[in-house]
Amino acid sequence: MIKKLFFYTLSSILGLYLSDYFLEKVIISSPIKTLILAGFILGIINFLIKPIILKITFPLKILTFGLFPLLLNIFLIWFFADVLFLEKIEIKGIIPLFFTSIIVSIVNSVFELLFLKRK
Repeated sequence: MIKKLFFYTLSSILGLYLSDYFLEKVIISSPIKTLILAGFILGIINFLIKPIILKITFPLKILTFGLFPLLLNIFLIWFFADVLFLEKIEIKGIIPLFFTSIIVSIVNSVFELLFLKRK
C-alpha cells in the first residue's frame, strides 16, 4: 500500500515535470519545492480519492464510452492547479490542461505497468 502511494507520488512528480517541460503554457514556479509538494498531494488524490469517485461514477464511464475518467482527471488537475496551488502552478487554457491530464495519466499508467504488479 505504501509502495503504491510512493509510485503514484513519483509518477505525479514526473508527469507534472514533463508537462512543465513540454508545454509552454504550463508554468511551475520554484520547480523543485513545488514539484515535490504538488506531486505528493496529487499522488494522494490519485491514490485515495480518484478510485472512490471512479466507482461512484461508473455508469457515466459506460455512457461516455470510457471518456469520463479523462474528464475526471482534467477536473482534478484543474482543481489541484487553480485552487490548491493558485500562484505556484499556472495552466493557461483548456488545451494545456487537457495535455497535462494526458501526460500525467500516461506516466501513471507506465509506472503502474512497470512497477506495480497486479495480484
